[in-house]
Amino acid sequence: MQDNMNSIIKRIMGFSIGPVVSAALAFFITPITTWIISPEELGKASMYTLALNLITMIIYLGLDQAFVREYYAQKDKKNLLWNSFIIPLILSIIAGLSCFIFYEDISLILFSEIDKTAIYLLGFSIPATLFHRYNLYIFRMEEKAKSYSLMQIAKKIFELVFLLFFLFFIRKDFVGVISSQLIALLSITIITVIYNKKWWFFKFKVNKQLLITLLKFGLPLVPASIFSWLLSSMDKVALRSWSTFYEIGLYTAAFKVANILNIIQIAFSNFWIPTSFKWYENKVPNEKFEKVNKTVSSVFTFLFSILVLSRNLIFLLFDQKYSDASILIPFLLFIPIMYVLSETTVRGIGFARKTWYIIIITIVSGGVNILGNFILVPRIGSLGAAISTSISYVVFFWLRTLFSRRLWFKFELNHFIVNIILITVMSTSTVLLNNSYLELVFVGLIYLYNHKNLSFIFKAFYKFISTELIKRKKQIQGG
Repeated sequence: MQDNMNSIIKRIMGFSIGPVVSAALAFFITPITTWIISPEELGKASMYTLALNLITMIIYLGLDQAFVREYYAQKDKKNLLWNSFIIPLILSIIAGLSCFIFYEDISLILFSEIDKTAIYLLGFSIPATLFHRYNLYIFRMEEKAKSYSLMQIAKKIFELVFLLFFLFFIRKDFVGVISSQLIALLSITIITVIYNKKWWFFKFKVNKQLLITLLKFGLPLVPASIFSWLLSSMDKVALRSWSTFYEIGLYTAAFKVANILNIIQIAFSNFWIPTSFKWYENKVPNEKFEKVNKTVSSVFTFLFSILVLSRNLIFLLFDQKYSDASILIPFLLFIPIMYVLSETTVRGIGFARKTWYIIIITIVSGGVNILGNFILVPRIGSLGAAISTSISYVVFFWLRTLFSRRLWFKFELNHFIVNIILITVMSTSTVLLNNSYLELVFVGLIYLYNHKNLSFIFKAFYKFISTELIKRKKQIQGG
């Protein structure tokens, strides 16, 4: 049992090192940026990222997810890669060229001014992002955790180096920020393509039957992805429509702090998604899935409470003009919390290949976010956007969970109910009272309720570290 647990922990840590170190570097980058550029400029950089995410999400046509789903079912995996990649590649080139042709209109929509350079950078970023995403999928599916983590870390180091160069020596505005991001992206994309050259440089054949299978899985995810984008990005769209770039800048700064937890969520998802499919194909008992559900719920809920408690200390690193953003942290943390919890409970939809359920889920939760932002943002600005987004992600979690439970097995819900109530009450009291002693009480309550699962994971990591140290000692003595 412990050997199996050690194997799981080793794989999680392998996939976590990159995202965690990347998060540390990103966290280091954010305060530097706030000391150099204004919230308005940071807000414009955020709108650029928003547009890039929307465009790339649409051009995938869900085929990137289809590649992951069919990986273990197809023998010719290189041919699978290219059949899932070729259509998004063509669409990315078309989208990039569109940026060069319609740069004035796109720039006015995003920035309320014409900035040719920014939109040209967007055009180059689209195909580069596509290659980067598929290269990371190759590392994930081949379970090359060290390579995956190394490339993640290298990308953030490039971003930091180029950011400092641009902001200090070229231009201190949002174009300087996005220029550094593009150069870092191009650099790491070239490296990963060379590293995975056996996947990219070979003669492939378009397999019509395989392409149909991929499209059947992927296309239903497109409208779902659009509504998912609305779910995750409507806050910034609403702030762009009904507020100011200053409010977007504050929101972006707070979002980057909350992104600390999001990076850990991504690390877990990178491990869990392929592992869950493998477990399902190998008929692993449902009790193991349920144990993962509860353990992840406990760990992330506890991390939530620690980040909320320490948010004011974190913002001491930021320039004073961003200090008002700290109040947004509790509700923004709902995004990674609800998403990662739903990643453990939603697996039944993927196992059953009922991806059309995702459409219903994202339409409803995205609609809730649109309505919430419409009501709250004009009244209370960035706080309204944060509250609305948190509510929509709670809806997102419950819809994913209940549909999956219907298609899969009736796993327990009480653990999730209690933890969601605890973090909701803690977030609300933080905004209304802003009392550190009361927040400390909530940290204690959350720990007490989750102590069994937290103790399990602490002991498992302790045994893992002890075992690894003993192995290393024997290797040294043997050498």
